[in-house]
Amino acid sequence: ELVDVVTRYRDAWIENILALGGDPPADSDQPPGELKYASELVDLIRGVGDFSIGVAAHPEPHPHSPSIEEDRRRTAEKLSKADFAVTQFFFDARHYFDLVESLHELGVDKPVIAGIMPATSMRSITRMSELQGSEFPKDLAAKLEAAEPDGPEAVHRVGVEEATRLCRELLDGGAPGLHFFTLNRSMATREIYEALGL
Repeated sequence: ELVDVVTRYRDAWIENILALGGDPPADSDQPPGELKYASELVDLIRGVGDFSIGVAAHPEPHPHSPSIEEDRRRTAEKLSKADFAVTQFFFDARHYFDLVESLHELGVDKPVIAGIMPATSMRSITRMSELQGSEFPKDLAAKLEAAEPDGPEAVHRVGVEEATRLCRELLDGGAPGLHFFTLNRSMATREIYEALGL
């Protein structure tokens, strides 16, 4: 079935695929698929056509990884077969740079695009962080909470300022690009883009 889907993509002149293994919902009754790892999906896609293939990377280890070393090894394995990676969102540039350095030490120097989610709502960002197993910095939480009495616009403004600061640090440190998780709300991303002067 996957081969048929990817073949249709190839025949429609689609050139880029982000190959995500995905995590089944905890309450899913679907049987596991034939492919256990995203690297196997990359192999399948390569067998069908000459696509530019991206994979996911976790600056903080995947929540189901037994260790950070195992997580980095698996990321290096799948990225070595792909063309680039896009990270899950994170709030501390140190996590991104540690990931890139670990991949370099494992012999993989392909582009790793930083995933950004502006923290413009305490409730939603806390929930999303818990779902993906990422650390939500206490100092950022304190800034957002301090803005809450002034209303949602104030929280939004703090979230945009902090995300802009993170983006600048990443770009200045050599990140090849940024991927924004907008959740169908692009205003914060547009404001960050403008603040960065891009």
